[in-house]
Amino acid sequence: MNPRALALLMMLTLGAVDSGAATLRVPKDFDTVQDAITAAGLDDTVLISKGVYFENLTIDAKTLVTVKAKKGALVIIDAGGLGVPLTITNSSSSITVRDIEVRNSNAEGIVVDGGSDVTIRSCKVTNSAQFGISISTTANANVSKCKVSGTGGDGIRLDATVNTLVDRCVVVNAGTDGITVLATGATIRDNTVRDPGASGVVLSDGTGPAVNVLVEGNRIEAAGLDGVRVDDTASFASIFGNDFIDSTRHGAFVESGATNILLVDNHARSPNNDGFSLSAPGVQLWKNVAKKAGFDGFRINGDDGHFQANKAKKSGADAFSTVGIDNTLIENVAKKSGVVDFDGDSVTNFLLNNAFTTFDP
Repeated sequence: MNPRALALLMMLTLGAVDSGAATLRVPKDFDTVQDAITAAGLDDTVLISKGVYFENLTIDAKTLVTVKAKKGALVIIDAGGLGVPLTITNSSSSITVRDIEVRNSNAEGIVVDGGSDVTIRSCKVTNSAQFGISISTTANANVSKCKVSGTGGDGIRLDATVNTLVDRCVVVNAGTDGITVLATGATIRDNTVRDPGASGVVLSDGTGPAVNVLVEGNRIEAAGLDGVRVDDTASFASIFGNDFIDSTRHGAFVESGATNILLVDNHARSPNNDGFSLSAPGVQLWKNVAKKAGFDGFRINGDDGHFQANKAKKSGADAFSTVGIDNTLIENVAKKSGVVDFDGDSVTNFLLNNAFTTFDP
C-alpha cells in the first residue's frame, strides 16, 4: 500500500476525515482498485483514473459505496481470462458502479449475488465466456445505459431477483438470449438487442418463473429464435410497444403454460415464421402489427383469448389462423394475405367487425 493510502486509512480510523464522504483515488491514493474498495466505508467513493487494471474486483459486505471512473477517463478492468472482473456479494447494499469497462472473463463479466439497491450504470462488458451481467437473489437492482457484447451466454440475466430495472442498455451478439428474466417485478424498458444467438428477451427459460414483468419499448433485431419468448412458467406479463425485426422464428412466442399475458402495440416485422405465435390460453392482444411474416401474421393455438384491433399485412400464409376455441376477434384487419385472411372455426370462435375478406373453411 502506498504512503498516501496508509495515511488516509489512519485518518479515517482516527476520525480526522469524515468517513461518511471520503474519496479514495486510484492510483493516486491506492495502487489497486481492490485496495481502495477494501478500504472504502459508508458513503465513500472510489474514483479511478484512466488505465487498464488487471484485477478481479470484489465488493464484499459494503454499504453505500460508489465505484466510478474519473470524469472522461477510460477505465478498463481486465480479468485476463481468469475469473470475474467485478463481483458484488455478501449482502452489499446501496452500491453504485458506473462508467467502467470490464472485459476478458472466462465466466461472467459482472456478478451481483445477493444484497439490495445495486446500480450498474453506463458500464461496458465485453468478451465474457458466460453471461455478461448476472444478477441473482437481489432486490431493487438497476442496470442502466450499459453495453454488453460478445458473451458466450446471455447478455443480461436476472435470476430470482425482485423489482429489477434494466433500461436503455444495448446487448450485441449474445451467445444465447439477449436478456433473460427469471424474476418477480422486473421492468425491461427501452433496450436494444441485436443478433442474439437465441431470443431477444426471454421471460422464464424453464429453470425458474417470471412473474409480474413489464417489457416495454425495446427493439429486438435479428434474433436467432424469437424477438420475445414467454415460456411456460411466466405469468402476469405485460409486453408493450416493442419492435421485433427480422426474427429467425417468431416475432413474439407465448408458450402453452404461460398465464395472464398481455401484448399491446407491438410490431413484428419480417419474421421467418409467424409474427405472433400464441399457444397459451387467455392471451390478450390489442393493436399489434405483424408485417411480412414468412408464415402467419397471428397464429392462435390457445383458447379463450381476446384479439382486438390488430393488423396483419402481407403475411406469407394466413393473416389470422386459429386452432383454438372460444377466442374473441374484434376489429382486426388483414391486408394482402398470402393464403386467407382468417383460417379457423368461426362457430367456436367469436368474430365481430373484422376486416377479413377470405376465409378457410
